[in-house]
Amino acid sequence: MNLPLGPDPADEVRRELDAHIEERADELEAAGVTRTEAVRRAAAEFGERQGVERTMVRRARRRARRDRRGRVLGSLFLDLRVTIRGLTRQPGFALAAVLAMAVGVGGATAILSVVDGVLFRPLPYQEADRIVTLWATSPQAGGATSPSLPDFEDWATGSRTLESAAFIRGSALTHLDEADGARLVRTAFVGPDSPDVLAARMHLGSLSAFRDGGATEPVVALGYTLWRTRFQADSSVVGRVEPFAGRSYRVVGVLGPGVDYPPWAEAYSPLTPDAVEAQGLNVRGYRLDTRAVARLTPGATVDGVRAELAAIAAALAQRYPETNTGWGTEVRPLREHLLGDVRASLLVLLAAVAGLLLVACANVAGLGLARALDRAGELRLRAALGASRLRLGVLMGVESLFLAALGGALGVAAARLGVATFLAWGVPGLPRSQELGLDTRALVLALGVTTLAALLAGLAPAAVGSRTDTRPGPREGVRGRGGERVRAALVAVQVALTVAILAVTGLLARSFQALQSVDTGVEASGLVTLRMTLPAQYAGRPDLRAGLFDRVLAQARTHADIAAATVVNHAPVSGTGVVSDVRLPGPPAEVPPQAWVRTVGPDFFQVLGIPITAGRGLDADQHRAWTGAVVVSDELAGELWGAEDPVGRSLTLFRQVSSDPDFGQPLHATVVGVAGDTRSRLRSDGPTPAVYLPMNAHPWPSAYLVVRPHASRPVVGPIRDIVRSVEPEIPVAEVVAYETLARSETARDRFLTTLTAAFSVLSLVLALTGTYGVLAYSVRRRARAVAVQVALGSGRRRVVGDVLRRAAGLVGAGVAVGLVGALVATRFMESVLFGVSPLDPVALCGAALAVAVVGMAGAALPARRAARADPMALLRD
Repeated sequence: MNLPLGPDPADEVRRELDAHIEERADELEAAGVTRTEAVRRAAAEFGERQGVERTMVRRARRRARRDRRGRVLGSLFLDLRVTIRGLTRQPGFALAAVLAMAVGVGGATAILSVVDGVLFRPLPYQEADRIVTLWATSPQAGGATSPSLPDFEDWATGSRTLESAAFIRGSALTHLDEADGARLVRTAFVGPDSPDVLAARMHLGSLSAFRDGGATEPVVALGYTLWRTRFQADSSVVGRVEPFAGRSYRVVGVLGPGVDYPPWAEAYSPLTPDAVEAQGLNVRGYRLDTRAVARLTPGATVDGVRAELAAIAAALAQRYPETNTGWGTEVRPLREHLLGDVRASLLVLLAAVAGLLLVACANVAGLGLARALDRAGELRLRAALGASRLRLGVLMGVESLFLAALGGALGVAAARLGVATFLAWGVPGLPRSQELGLDTRALVLALGVTTLAALLAGLAPAAVGSRTDTRPGPREGVRGRGGERVRAALVAVQVALTVAILAVTGLLARSFQALQSVDTGVEASGLVTLRMTLPAQYAGRPDLRAGLFDRVLAQARTHADIAAATVVNHAPVSGTGVVSDVRLPGPPAEVPPQAWVRTVGPDFFQVLGIPITAGRGLDADQHRAWTGAVVVSDELAGELWGAEDPVGRSLTLFRQVSSDPDFGQPLHATVVGVAGDTRSRLRSDGPTPAVYLPMNAHPWPSAYLVVRPHASRPVVGPIRDIVRSVEPEIPVAEVVAYETLARSETARDRFLTTLTAAFSVLSLVLALTGTYGVLAYSVRRRARAVAVQVALGSGRRRVVGDVLRRAAGLVGAGVAVGLVGALVATRFMESVLFGVSPLDPVALCGAALAVAVVGMAGAALPARRAARADPMALLRD
């Protein structure tokens, strides 16, 4: 603003005060008082001069500031009225700018809210930075795995850097409800120190009952999501005794939203000494479905804990060589563990939406520049009437800020819908999803994003508006050529950012395609499966488990809608499984090989379409009375015997059901066949080395029922009825297609690809409109020059060529810069990609080609208009 500030109010106050004192002194002197005494008495009558002066100066300055603010606000209000009046005359321009800003602000606010809620908000635990997770490291793979309870106890008692530590056993409870039936509840059975270690935020009740280890009565605490879904957010459930399969549990609390350690836990219950004994957790070599969490002493560091536990693990390896040789420890901060690989996925989304926001800002800035250039005459008139360059720049800035505010408000509304859609899609493995939403913190972020977007979008129009030539003359008042160059640069920026976003999308799409094309080794088409988790009364009773599976299969095979059926403890590509050391005749290996143990029902290989590549499968006699026959996978056969024939070879496995009395006992077996390779999960490095033995040889506490229906026959209902008729306490809610089970790992990749593709499409649309706008304006501005060229005989092809060459220059520069940026940006995506290089030429070249085609398409209409223009009509205008 170029507003006069006026004289300093302090000088006026001082002059006024001196005048009053002098006038009063004159009156007193006229009454016969000496001049000195008159001045003194006059000053006394007006009080202490300095105090009065300071008070009056402050008041005067406040009045002056109010006046200046009033003049500024009045000027801004006038600018706003001029802006609104001008935009109503050009509603198309206003609508395009508001929608572009809404797209950028809405997308950025939605994704930034999710990223902030997941990555940056404090965890719902007291002093969460002091909480760490403790892991064992396997001598075979070296990666982090479950610790055994005896090892954990030695870590906790031998450490001076751990203030408290808790052991966690993963299992499940089956909640029984007359209306909804049985429902499997994934439960974390935790040690007595867990309330002190985690100090989790509670929504209802407390965990104080956990400290006695469940000695008084069975108790359970519900996770927030389970409480809202299964128990309909009923606050009266706390204190109530709820029926679970095997026994009843008193509900003592509901944990707060966001409390999600372990990530899979839906409920929590104390780990009792009886459960430790029954499940075989006191066996040092048992490392399955367990976790450990600890709180550091004040001042301790993660590196210090790592060094201390490594020393303890080395001592345990010497003391217990049979179970601990080669086993180490790993320590991870709780936040790092909870976020896992989701951090990289969210950062990719954040980078993509940041690019979209910048494209939107550049688009709106380009629109504002076009309007500034179109208003050249108006700005020149204002300059001639005395408006300074700053004043003109503010006028154009107010317009950009107004459009940004409208777009931001619309964007925040879209962001609310976007976050709701984001959560409705149910991103697999997204931690802390209960805490996400547009709360006060998110709205502050939205305000920040809108302000930033407004500044970015309004800077260029304000700068060009402030460059109005205030000198009188016949030329146009805004330096149009410079404005055109700025606008062309903004289009190039849009193109470059769009290339980078498209490259990211292309890489994710290629990665998703690679995941989809992985050979699982299973003919999953048409298969339907149900995960059967047996009630607690089957623990430690392998004979009862084997009988139950036999009855389920017998009923399934006789059902009219089912063509074939089998069972398996851990289905291929389900992501679940258990491994056993494998020993061969002769001296034991220093680091024994391991194999995934799959116990299967009759016809398993036929039902799942897994070929037998050598020897034979497991015949009916082996399923009735096992004599030691097993089938191994091609991967395991090659690992154990190389090119030699594995049929007839002997090997030894070890029983892996910890609740059974024979846990850890050897299973001596003979290979009778070799089966085709399968995978335990899609993202594994390769096929899974596996050994297959009959279910009756090693009955499992849970199993997948897998059926192949007759063509187009619905079997979901029959499967549930069959299982309920055999054992009503088995939850039967989750009957899914095997393809869904096998492809569950691709859900996050599909989500990432879909979302970035949406950002790419929006960026392409904005880049297209930006290219069209700058070229259309250039053609309109040069209309008379083009008319003269055509009138003098220049061909229309040459006119079209000029427009297309200008478009090629803009798009080509943007594509080149975008490719360089994409080469840098995609190097950080390696952790989220599968089967594709971050420098994949197909994705990079495809992105460049797509943007180039779209950019040149944006030049087609202006070029066509230039070619069809009537030169005589243009010259007359």
